[in-house]
Amino acid sequence: MRLFHKLGQFQQASANYNEAKSAGCDDDALLLNNGICEYSLGNLSESVHLLKLYTHENKTNFQGYYWLASAYYLQHKYAKSREALEAVFELNEKYAPAHFLDAAIHQSRKQYAAAVENFLEAYALDSTLEEARLQAGISLLDMQKNEEALTLFKEMLNPDNKAYVQALYYSGETSYLLKENDEACKYWKAAADAGDFDSKEIVRTWCENKKTPIFKIRSSRLKF
Repeated sequence: MRLFHKLGQFQQASANYNEAKSAGCDDDALLLNNGICEYSLGNLSESVHLLKLYTHENKTNFQGYYWLASAYYLQHKYAKSREALEAVFELNEKYAPAHFLDAAIHQSRKQYAAAVENFLEAYALDSTLEEARLQAGISLLDMQKNEEALTLFKEMLNPDNKAYVQALYYSGETSYLLKENDEACKYWKAAADAGDFDSKEIVRTWCENKKTPIFKIRSSRLKF
């Protein structure tokens, strides 16, 4: 069962979890893993049901509360998500993904200052979470704190960074908002060369033909 889960074969894993339950398996981990599996399949109501059962019997495992909070978040039930997160923080206050999720809730509620604070806290706890720094920069943009946002995006301009291309794009957008047009085109051209479609379009329309660029709502706002 866990092999299928780890391989990302969630449909098969879910079927196996249910077969084990029907056969009388009462391992509590079954509920947790099945709940995560249903979450991964997008079956959020079933995921919530299983994770609530798990957390009712396993109040000391923060993972159950974290995944419950994640499912509530995707259901746009932000108050319930934060309630589950409080349980996570009581058990493990240094769990970086929980701080990321907390920031995402603030971002969804347009509480951008709190979002920035929590995204950066997530990154401070786990420096592999470059997505957290990217989202902090996006929230700064939403607050029109363009200079601060640009500083953050420029700190991410390392080709080894998983969010490198996104950081290039947003460095371009922020430079444009700051009326630093040459710098904006430099960043967009680099992002275009790295395969970013939106940047290619902006280079064609703005940098080459001086038509007003159109900023699309990118998939990076917000991945979770």
